[in-house]
Amino acid sequence: MEDAAAFLVDTSDNRILSHRSSALVGSTLESAASDPLMQSVAEKLDAGDLETTILNGYQVSFEQVDASNVRDYE
Repeated sequence: MEDAAAFLVDTSDNRILSHRSSALVGSTLESAASDPLMQSVAEKLDAGDLETTILNGYQVSFEQVDASNVRDYE
């Protein structure tokens, strides 16, 4: 799993909270739409579809995180 990656999205506004590309942190999935994978993730989240699937050649899994376990950094 050397090529595996993860990122965290706030689904209330599709804001990227954590990503290995620091340039994407704080942006929304829609503003990162030039990346086909981000566009596909946004579409799945908007549809409420959290099933594991193949998107743009990547296996993508979704996991909802309970907000009570996330620290507020604002």
